Formats: sequence, C-alpha cells, structure tokens
Amino acid sequence: MNVKVVKEDDVEIRALNFEKCKSAELVSISVYFNAARSEKRKELTIRALRSFIDIEIENHALVLVDNGSIDSTIEVLMDEVLRSGSEKCVLIVRLPKNLGFARANEIGYKLAKGLSKQMKYVALINDDVVVDEKKFKELYRILEDTDVCGVQGILLHPTGKLDSASLYFSPLLAYGGTVGSAEYLPALALFPSFTSYLDGALSIYNEECLKGKLFEPYCFMYGDDYELGTRLTSENGKLLFVPIVVGTHHRGLTRTSSTELHRKIMWWGGFCSSSLSMSLINVPKSLFFLELLLRNFSITMVIALSKVGLFKNIKELVRLNKSFMEGSLFALFRPAPFRRRKSVLLEPNVIEMISSLSLSVIPACFVCRLFPPWKRLRRLLRELEKTIHPLSSGERREA
Repeated sequence: MNVKVVKEDDVEIRALNFEKCKSAELVSISVYFNAARSEKRKELTIRALRSFIDIEIENHALVLVDNGSIDSTIEVLMDEVLRSGSEKCVLIVRLPKNLGFARANEIGYKLAKGLSKQMKYVALINDDVVVDEKKFKELYRILEDTDVCGVQGILLHPTGKLDSASLYFSPLLAYGGTVGSAEYLPALALFPSFTSYLDGALSIYNEECLKGKLFEPYCFMYGDDYELGTRLTSENGKLLFVPIVVGTHHRGLTRTSSTELHRKIMWWGGFCSSSLSMSLINVPKSLFFLELLLRNFSITMVIALSKVGLFKNIKELVRLNKSFMEGSLFALFRPAPFRRRKSVLLEPNVIEMISSLSLSVIPACFVCRLFPPWKRLRRLLRELEKTIHPLSSGERREA
C-alpha cells in the first residue's frame, strides 16, 4: 500500500492510495482523541474503524483525524488501515493539540474538499459507532435518490435500547434532549420524518447544501450539530430521518472529562448554539422566554409523570437540558459573538410550541386529578423545582 507523509505547521498527514482521493464522491470523517488509553477503548476503536473501512461503496474515501492524542492512537489507526489492505483513499491527520470536535471535523472536511473536486457527500461517523455496512449503504442510496440536505437513521445503545433517532429542537432556544425527540417518545422512531437536525454521531450530508462549511469551530464539543441544522433549514434545506438501524453507539466511552468539566462544556454548547442560531433568525426575545416557559412546564410535568412510572429516562432528560438551558439563557443577555452577514427571518416554530404546551397542560390536569391532596402536590412540585433548578443551593451561595 502506497503511503505518502506530509508535515506542515505541526500537522502531520499520512495519505494512503493518494491518487484515489481526487475522485472521491463520498468522504467519511471520524475524529479520535486518546482512543488507545485502555485496552477496552482500543478494542472499540478498532472494531468501529473496521465496521466502515470495509464498506464497499465506489469512490469512497476516509479521513481519520487524531485530535491531539497523547497516547498511541495514531499508530493504532495506521496499523489497522494497513492490516485491512483497503484500496480506498485514506487520510490520517494528526493535529498538534485537541482543537475540539467541531474544529477537527472542519479540518478534515476542508482537507477532503481541497483534494477531491468530485466530492458530493460527507458522512460523519463517531469513533465509538459500530456501523452496519448494509444499512449504511441503504442510507447512502436514499440520500443519492432524494433532494434532501442530509439523512440519518437509528442508532442503538449496546444494550439494544434506542440511542438516537428523529431529533427535534427549536432554533429559538437551541438545546438538546427535547421531550419531542424519539429518545423520550420512542414511537417517533417508527416513521420517516423531516427533523430539526441530524445527530453528529452518524449522519450523511449533501456537499452542495454545506456550501464549503461544515461546523462552526467556536463550538468545542456540543452544539455544532444544532447550529448546522439551523443553518441548513433556514436556507430551506430538508433533513430526513429514516427508520433504519444503521449502527450501535457506545455513547460515553470516548469521554475523558470529569462530570463538572462535562457540565461546563454542555453550558458552552448551549451558549454557542443559541448565539449562532440567533444570528440566523430575527425574533423578539419574548419568544425565547415563552418557549423557555413552555419547555420548563414540559420537563416539570414529565418528571411528575415519571413519579408514577409513566415516563422513563427522566434523569438523563434533565441532565442534558440543564446545562444547555443555562448557556442558552446567558446568550439572550449577551450580544451574539458570531454574527453572520445575512440574517434570515423565520417564523416561530409553532408546532414545537404547541407540542410543548400540550405536553405541559394535559399532564398537569392528569397529575392534579391523580394527586387530589394539595399538600402532596405542593411537596412534589418542590422536589421537582430542586431537580430542575440550574444551580443547587450550595452553588448559589458560592456565587
């Protein structure tokens, strides 16, 4: 296998089958960080890489980005690619330091775009996703045969539970884990639908819609796919979810940060996505507060229903939303630092607001009938307030 090595400005690029890079139509990008820090993590990295390096798609190239790892990640990637004997164009990029998930993907995308003038589609595949080759090819064919800007299938957790499917959020307050997503309403995963954004763990985009830009580099780890979804849909692009199980997502195994650091990164993701989204739309801030109110009602009532076993994954729902909500609110009071030249007027997401309202009012009536004693209901609501409050009492005293 022909290997070409290029070094420039502390960035090292190893190109295998370089000549085939120029004719690549589909480019799959995967970002790695300390992927060999343990045997378990190393085994997952190899298994995930094997699952998509052997996918038989004509003119398919791979871009593997080592995002400043301090272990043997680059050697693991190189050894596995050589072992596979793949005839694809494979670019292994080593960055001098961890530049964040969004920027690492953007670097891989720019590099591939500069090499291949034939590039039509870009696939994003997390390093902890084991891909089903047959289903991935089916997803790719759907994108080829339609005029949508991007497509996503179903990702399962290793336990067999739903990890990611149809995803919805409103650009008015861009944070993840909404109760309207399939993670909390699994029936949504049974039907194809147009969605607000695609999961960055595994999705395929039409290069024509991207217009030379993938992610905003300001979003270090979270919020990048929300912003991209807002950007594409604001230009009348369509993002499609199809009920096809395309892989298994070992979510969380790649994360090395502490819980507190992860919370701070989530906060920044909320601030980033809201700031970037607000630069795409012209709406009064009052609508942001209205949606925040509706979403708080929704979360509160869903937690209430969980007390009687009618809703699951509540702790995860609150954890995902709390830090993003803090960052999003902060963005309302600060000028968006990432202003765009062109601002598109979007109508408020009425469907999202109506669904949030229905998810709050109807359960509220149900809960009031279920818990007639007023004192018991007040005690329950006090518990809920402590659960969803952005800051604990101890953190407030420190502030």
